Order: sequence, then structure tokens, then C-alpha cells
Amino acid sequence: MIFFTARLPCVAFFILLVVLRSTCLWAEATIDSKTDYSWQAPLASQSLLISLDGTGDTIQVAGSRGHILRRSNSGIWHQSRVQASVLLTAIRMFDSSTGLAVGHDGIIVRTDDGGHTWARVHDDKDQSRPLLDIVYLDSRKIIAVGAYGYYLISNDSGHNWQEGFVNENHDFHLNAISHHLHDTIYIVGEAGHIYRSRDRGLTWDTLSSPYEGSWFDVLAWEDNHVAIAGLRGRLYYSNNKGESWLRIPTSVETSFNSLIRLRNGQLMAVGHAGSIIIVDKNYQQSFLHQLKGRDNIADAYEYKSNHVVLAGENGVRHLDLCDSFSPAELKGCIPE
Repeated sequence: MIFFTARLPCVAFFILLVVLRSTCLWAEATIDSKTDYSWQAPLASQSLLISLDGTGDTIQVAGSRGHILRRSNSGIWHQSRVQASVLLTAIRMFDSSTGLAVGHDGIIVRTDDGGHTWARVHDDKDQSRPLLDIVYLDSRKIIAVGAYGYYLISNDSGHNWQEGFVNENHDFHLNAISHHLHDTIYIVGEAGHIYRSRDRGLTWDTLSSPYEGSWFDVLAWEDNHVAIAGLRGRLYYSNNKGESWLRIPTSVETSFNSLIRLRNGQLMAVGHAGSIIIVDKNYQQSFLHQLKGRDNIADAYEYKSNHVVLAGENGVRHLDLCDSFSPAELKGCIPE
């Protein structure tokens, strides 16, 4: 997933769309040494945060300057010790102990203690290519993707990484990756590109895309379902592994950054201008709520039914979706 905010001075496109270099946040884009750690910031939970994930009662969030924060039953966010000080763009937990986060300069950090500490296992500071997303296929095989066709594979739980490619003739930004429980994996990127692998990433096909603009997230789930979201409120759904696409109507022209599937089975998209979209069960219509202040949202995580944590340009916040959507729009809400 990719998140953009016009409010960030000078470097918005570099930090979050990762397509240009900038001198304004040189500290975010430079790895000095193997001893470089994120700064312990009292207001880290209110800083730019990009990606959420969790297991059980624990939620993890990653973002600017190598910040990773974790929250458990106490409801208090605690900053982790992270061997990175660049922007982290995606975080994924495999289980309650093990997880990985990726970011600028090809950095990958790993935790084995539930997110309390994160150690660097990969970087590519000489070429300064950002990684943008990562997915576990199982406990050992992991794929990370990023700008200019950056594609890394690990077959040993993230300790070592080998570079590959999706299409050797393409150098498009690979913005997001998702997979079914079995072998099918999807990658979406700039200029409308959608890739699919049916053999756990060994080979890739380029799928026909319903839109030529960039896609910023992809979400796959059981029974061949997959959804994609991107520029200008574009949201599409497929029930046949991407062979054909149905456009889900939305009432926004701003970009979507992230997709999640709620526990009630409904699809939710979040994005610019505080937009939150809930999709009906038939994928025929959507319902919009916009945050007061219209802060840009990078990601969302549902920690209990119809309750989500949102991450974005002003840090993390909690939202009861039943306060924003009616019972007719959102399953599981009790009418007043």
C-alpha cells in the first residue's frame, strides 16, 4: 500500500509514492551504519504512520524514521527498539512472535519477540530503492516488493534474501502484494499493472487491467476473490482470480491506499481526505464516511468487530465504525 499527503512539505511524493529523490528528508532516506536505530520519540504515535498489522490482542504500526509501535491490552502505544531510521512502509506479523517490516533503502527488519525489538536483516543503501510491501507465503517463504520492479525472496524466514523479478522487461513500481491461502499471489503497481503467480512466485503473468492508473493495494481471500484499489477512487472486485473485474461504484475522486476485509465479511477501503468506504456484500454499492478534518489515511486494522485502528499522517486513532455507518450499511451494528 502507498499513502500520499499533500500536507507534507516538499517531499510528499518521495516519502509516500516513492518515485522521486528529495533532499528535504535526507535523514529518512539514508542508512548510516549497522548501529543506526530509530529515535525514541515521545510523540511517535502522532507522527506519520503507514502500515498496521496484528495478532491476538497486540497491534503493530510502522512509519516514519524507523518508528514501530505496539499496543496490547493496556491500550497504550509503546515504541519498539528498531535497527532502522528510515521510513518503514509495510509491517507484517506471521504469528505472535515473528514479523517483518520493510521500507526505504531496501531495508528489512525482523522481530522474534513479538515486536519489542527489530533487527536489520537486509538493506540496499547503495541503490536507495524503497521496498513497499511484504507477504508471508508460509513460515519460511516470504516475498517483498518495491519501486522500479524491486523484488526480493527469502526461503529461510527472512534471514537471507535473493533478488528476482516479476517481468524482466518492466521496471514499474510494485506497490502491493497479496495472496490466497493456497498458491495464487497478486502484485499491483503503477500504470495499471496487475501481476499474478499460480506457483508461489516462481513465474508471473500480466493480467488485463480495468484501469491505466496506478493501483495502491490488492487484497485476496478465499474462493478466488480479489480486490484492487488505486487512484481517483478506483475500486474493483473479481471472483475469478482476476480474469475479469467488476467496478465498485464509489462517491470519491481521491485515491485509496489500503483495503481490508472486516470480520463480518465486508470490504473496506481507506484513503485520502479521510475517506472510509464500506462495500455491500454483493459488491454493487459502497457507503462513504469522511473523518472530521479529512486527514489522509494510510492503513486500517480491525482489532475487534467493527472497531478499527487507522494510521496516517497524524499517527494512529481508533474508530467505532458503527458510529459512522448505519446498520443497513454495516453488518453487526445494533439499531438505536
